[in-house]
Order: sequence, then structure tokens, then C-alpha cells
Amino acid sequence: MNSSRGLKPEWSRRATGLCALVAAAFAACSPQPEATGPETTGPNIVILFADDLGYGDLSSYGSSTIKTPNLDRLAAEGQRWTDFYSTAPVCSPSRAALMTGRLPVRTGLYGKRIGVFFPGDDGGMPANERTLAEALKAEGYRTAMYGKWHLGDRKEAWPTRHGFDEWQGVPYSNDMDWELGPEIDEMVRISVTGTDEEKQAVAEVNAKRRELYLEPKREYWNVPLIESRRLPGDAESFEERVVERSPDQGLLTRSATEKGIAFIEAAASENEPFFLYMPYSMPHTPIFPSDPFEGRSAGGRYGDVVEEIDWSVGQITQRLEQLGLAENTLVVFTSDNGPWLLMGDHGGSAGPLANGKGTTFEGGMRVPGIFWWPGTIEPAEVTDVIGTAMDLFSTVLSLVGVDADPEHPAVLDSVDLSPVLLGQSMVGRDELPYYRQGELRAYRQGRYKIHFVTEGAYSMPPERAEHDPPLLFDVVADPGESTDLSADRPDLVQALVAAAERHRSSFEPAPPMMDARLGRLSASGSSQTVAEASGSSAPEGMVEVAAGSFTMGSDDHRARPHEGPGHVVEVSPFWIDPTEVTNAQFADFVEQTGYLTTAERPIDLEPLMAQLPPGTQPPDPADLVPGALVFTNPGQRVRLDDPAAWWRWVPGADWRHPEGPGSSIEGSMDHPVVQVSWDDAVAYAKWAGKRLPTEAEWEFAAQGASNETFPRAHDHEGPHWNIWEGEFPIENSEDDGYLGTAPVGQYPANGYGLYDMAGNVWEWTGDWFDTELYQRREAMRANLVDPVGPEQANDPAQPRVPQRVVKGGSFLCSENYCMSYRPSARMGSSFDTGLNHTGFRCVWSPEA
Repeated sequence: MNSSRGLKPEWSRRATGLCALVAAAFAACSPQPEATGPETTGPNIVILFADDLGYGDLSSYGSSTIKTPNLDRLAAEGQRWTDFYSTAPVCSPSRAALMTGRLPVRTGLYGKRIGVFFPGDDGGMPANERTLAEALKAEGYRTAMYGKWHLGDRKEAWPTRHGFDEWQGVPYSNDMDWELGPEIDEMVRISVTGTDEEKQAVAEVNAKRRELYLEPKREYWNVPLIESRRLPGDAESFEERVVERSPDQGLLTRSATEKGIAFIEAAASENEPFFLYMPYSMPHTPIFPSDPFEGRSAGGRYGDVVEEIDWSVGQITQRLEQLGLAENTLVVFTSDNGPWLLMGDHGGSAGPLANGKGTTFEGGMRVPGIFWWPGTIEPAEVTDVIGTAMDLFSTVLSLVGVDADPEHPAVLDSVDLSPVLLGQSMVGRDELPYYRQGELRAYRQGRYKIHFVTEGAYSMPPERAEHDPPLLFDVVADPGESTDLSADRPDLVQALVAAAERHRSSFEPAPPMMDARLGRLSASGSSQTVAEASGSSAPEGMVEVAAGSFTMGSDDHRARPHEGPGHVVEVSPFWIDPTEVTNAQFADFVEQTGYLTTAERPIDLEPLMAQLPPGTQPPDPADLVPGALVFTNPGQRVRLDDPAAWWRWVPGADWRHPEGPGSSIEGSMDHPVVQVSWDDAVAYAKWAGKRLPTEAEWEFAAQGASNETFPRAHDHEGPHWNIWEGEFPIENSEDDGYLGTAPVGQYPANGYGLYDMAGNVWEWTGDWFDTELYQRREAMRANLVDPVGPEQANDPAQPRVPQRVVKGGSFLCSENYCMSYRPSARMGSSFDTGLNHTGFRCVWSPEA
């Protein structure tokens, strides 16, 4: 910002709920009745969702050792789909697609380096995503979930914050929260940036862990069993507790079943339509059958837990029939992905399909799909239509009688399968993208499928291979994908490639939310750097600034009070980037680490409220949508002491879209990256083997071996910097050639060969901002050598906002508003704030 007051607390990056806070204040004056939703005549909905169940693990799908009479009955009385799919080959993104009706690459609920959510992750189901539970809740449905969530373990991500009235279950997979071996952060660090020796050690640990999976004991895992319930009449109040840590996992299926039946009975007694979601924790390993089922199946321990799930299905459907609800209830049974083949006898079977969990072969994503609705669904085996769990969103809403909103993002991905279920047509999904960790690896159209990339999972074969031309298979006649037809049918290959490209180019993937942990580890210093400097050699391309002394701060009449008094400072030699970090450089960092910037992450309400005055009413969590602040020309003269007149909160604004979803950095890769917080800058610097400059280092370098107030190249004709030319904030003549950021190095360098040390963008430093720091230094009368900032921020005007120092001014600086394109200019900015005129550059010194 260019105001001497800086950003007010409510304009902090994390104060994303400003408008929401204002709205909440007005709403508080007018109590509103609780919305119960309209009456509905739609069916009850029951979705039973197994974990890691293979295509060949049910009797009706070919198993000869596992007996599943209840599921076989549903398959015989309803529809058994032979070409039904999960939307991802692993847990979290698959479950996200079911809940949202959207591809995970659209929602960000996926990872390029980390495939699923782990305990303690910052992310989870975003507040701005509309879940199936929320959609049904709006139609008057009672909603409940019993079982595994795996879409974030922060409370803001729990099911009860996303449309479910109640939930009991585990927040992630039953094999997480290991009590043995390295912590998850250490495992992630080593997997990404560890040495070969560390990775070998991790491989040995994992091998030992797999042995324990096969003889599991309760005490090996510390998974929490959580209970959460939304209080009646209050959408934001909950009753919740951790029921037990390290529960008896053998009781998880039975407990969920009992809870589900009690929920059905309660809804029936109130004559309410209901949505019951039961994502079983098994047969994901470690597998724990309850005592009545242990040793019962010819399929071994794995068969025991599948047969117990079948028992659960029987108990639920039997109770529906006893209550007279079966003919008004759609029951769906499927799995989140294929079998975990690495686990051998504990991992299930894909039947005739190729490979399993974690892959984009058929065995990784094609799963059982059973639909049962007595009196409505005619018995049939559906073989000519492709369906996915993601399609349940549109299908259920159609059956409930809700017209699909063409503006809703789910319509883009979720296909209404109800005409097939109701016997009205055989028109459903005809195309299917196969994603693994954000990469489109295969694509199916009709009976044919092409593979761009093939790879096994969990160190199992085959090794990664990229195919040009793609492999081609007829997955109806050859579900095992054994005969490549690409050489014989180049016409089909070409058609499928074109279809895949149409899909790929139809949207821009969201940042991978599950990889945010990588950036957090880097920013906290827990992770090794990828480009760590060695010895005493500075990273390539940096400029050396020799040791020297200078007058830091200014007593000039144009300086702000906190810029003085001027005081002499000595600085040791260091190296500095000649330009700001560019979009291209930052993109390399993100590509290699999967880092998620502050502006892209879900909003954490707690630090937001900490920056606001006590008693401020919190915003609606639904309004806490990731985004950033963007300069907007007000179009008329405004008071220059009111930054709110030209700053606008824009959901979806981030470093890739500096001015919002309609903008892009395409064609501007040589411009400085903006919309980056201090945390983001630190994360990049660590990755690059560098650090952020101290305020003293930055100012010394900016002076360019001169002591002028506005140091610049006097022998250069034309603009010296990128600033606002004209009357701020309404008229910009663009005499300097740019309305916004300019490419780095566009203007003359200073005496050290450094570019844009004035104008273009404000730049982060490593120091806390203290308005009284220079006065204290002057009072000490000490000879300062390599000074660093204070231990904490201090700004009486914004006492609750922790700020870091930014330097150099930006393209919004102007003569009529501020003249911060001076080395001595300094401003405080909330460390978690990104704006479209704030960037950074890095420094290096031998001790870094």
C-alpha cells in the first residue's frame, strides 16, 4: 500500500471476511428463523462406501471365496453396473469427488506429491464447495455420516461443517497416526528432499510397517474416533468430542451400522426424508474383523471384514424394509478405489482388471457399483453405460426433484444417471478422464481407452512410462488391458487424443491442496532446501554487495515519521538477486514442491479474529473464501486517507490470477510474482537456498553506492522506474510504459547493477515492522553492525496486526499521494497479506 497509514487491520489478507463481518453486524440486529428447507417428496438416500474394495471382491462380481449374500441380493433386485468407477485411485480425492460432484483437479482436493490428506494438514473440504449433504439439507433432508471422512481433520473441515447434522467416525485412514517410526512430517520431508540414505532408511521402515499390517494390534495406531453433532436451531454450534483414541477397530463397522440404523429410525419417527452416508473404514488395511466374523471367511482375514460389511448392508436394508421405507429409498453401494495389491492377502482383488489402487489402470478405478430401489429400479445388469461416484451428485439431486443449476460447477463434471436407473434410456456418461495426482494419465471414450502414462503404485511395477502415441485398449473386450491396439487403430487413438485435449483445455486446474504440507515444512525450516547453497559460493546469478556503512532512514521532509531519524549502520558483505523473483521462477518452485500460497489456502478463522477488535462477530464460514486484495480504480476523486476506496477483496485472486479468476500471468512470466505473503516469500527463499534480506541489507543495496534520496541512473533518458504517472488513484498516463507491473530489468540498474529497487512492487524483508525502532536506535547512540529487526511488531495504529517491513514502493506510488520510491521508505504489511503490488527478492551470505 502507498498510504502512510499502511493497511488497516480489516484489509489484512487473512481478514477476508470484511464484507462478511459488516453483514454479520447488521444481521445480528435482525434475528432470522432457522431455515428448515422445503418439504420434499424425493426418496431417502443411503450411500454405502467401502474403502479399498476391489472389483473382484464380491460374489456377484466374481469372487469364489468371499460370500456376500446381502450385496448379491441388491445386485439381483436392482442394477449391477459393470463399468462403474471411482474418480481417483486413492482415498481423499475420490471422496471429494463423491461429495462435490466435481473433479478433484477443479476443487484442489488432490495432491501432486502427496496423494491424500494426513493428520495435521492445514487443508480440507473448502467452505465454498457445496457438498451433496448441503444440497440435500437445503431440500429438508436430515443428514448423517458414520465412518471415515478423509477430507481434512481440522474442525472447519469436519462433515458437520459441510452439511451433515451428525457424524461419528475416523477423520482419516485407519492406518494413520502411527505410534511407531518417524512422524509424518519427517516421512514427507525425506520423500521429497531427503538424501538417498534417508530414503533407503524410510523404505526399510515401510517394509517393517507392512509386516505389522499383516499382524495388526490396536496399539500400533492412535487414530481418533470422533463424534460431532450440530445443535438444533443453531447452524454454528456443535456438541463434539473425541470418543476414544486408538479405538478397537474391530468394532468400527458394527458401531457405524448401529448408528446408521438408529438414525434411520429417528428420521422415520419424525417422517423426515434422510441422507445416510456410511463410508466404511475397511477393508483398508490394517483389517480388523469383529469377533463374530473373525476366521469365518474362506477369503481369509480380508474376506472376514468384507463379509462383515455385507452383514452391515443386510442389517440396514432389512431395517428399511421393516419400517416400510425400502420402496422410497435409493441405496447405492460402491468403493472409493481399487484394491491395495501391495498388501497381498490383506489387499483384495481386482478380478479380471489390470493392477489396483494408486494406478490409472482399470483395477485402480473400476469398482463395484450397485443400485437398489425396490419398485422403482428394475433388475438389470448395466454394461453399456459408464458411471462414477462423482455422478451421484447430479443423479441424486435429479431424483430428489432439484433442477440442476447450469451455473453450478458440479454440472460440468457430474452426469445425471437417473434415466438409466429408471429405465428411461441408456444415455449416461460416455467419457471418463483418469487422473493420478493431478496428471491426466488416461482417457476413455465408449469402449476404448488410451494411456498417456502408465505406472504402478507403491513401488510396484510397472515403472513409469510415457507413451507417444498413447496405448489403446478395448476395455470392454479386454478389461485386463493386455492387447495394445494403437498400431492397428490410429484413427481411434487420434479421436481419443482430441477428446482428452478438449477436456484438458476446458479448465485450469486448481492448486493441489494436499501438497500444502510441503510448503509449510519448507517455511518452518523443517524441510531441507532443494537448491541449497554449498560452501562459500553464492547461487548463480546473484550480485555481490561489498561491506560498507551508510545512513539508514531519513530526515528528509518527504520521509514519514517512522523513517527517522537517520542513523549510521555497517553492513557485512552479502549477495542479492538482481531482480525481483519472477512468475517463471516462482512457478518452478511451485511445480517442484506443490507449494500452496496463502491466498490459495482455506481461511483459518482463528488468526483472522485475532486481528480484529474484541467482540467482533465472526463471519459466516461460507464467506471465508480464498482470495486476495486487488487495486481497483474508483473512477472518481476520493479521499487519499481511505485505502478502502481503491482496494477490493477478490475471491480467487492469487499469484496465478493477480487480479482475480479472469486474469492470468500468461504472457507475463518475466514480471515479478505478486499476491505472495511473507510466508510464501520465505518458503521460496528456503527452497532456493537463500533468505529474505534484512531491512538494512535491502536499503543499503537500494542506495546503489550513493547517498541520494532518489538514486537512479542520471545518464539514462526516459523513465527511471515504474510508478503511477498522473493523479492517483484515477488517472494514469502510463508515461513509464506500464499500468501495472513491468517486466523485471525494464528500467536502468542502480550502481550495484540491481533493478527495480524503486517502484514496480513493494518487496518483503525479513524484519518485523516497528514504528519506534529508529528512535530507540538513536537513543542508544551505538555503532550498529548488521542490525536486524525487533523481536516482534509494533505499530500503535494497528496493534493487533503482526507486520513485516516492505521496501521500495510500487507501481501505485505517485507524487500526489506518496513518494515511497526512495531507499529509506518503509512500510509495515501484515505478514499473511498478499497484494497485487507486493513481491520480493532474495539474498545470500555464507552463514545462510
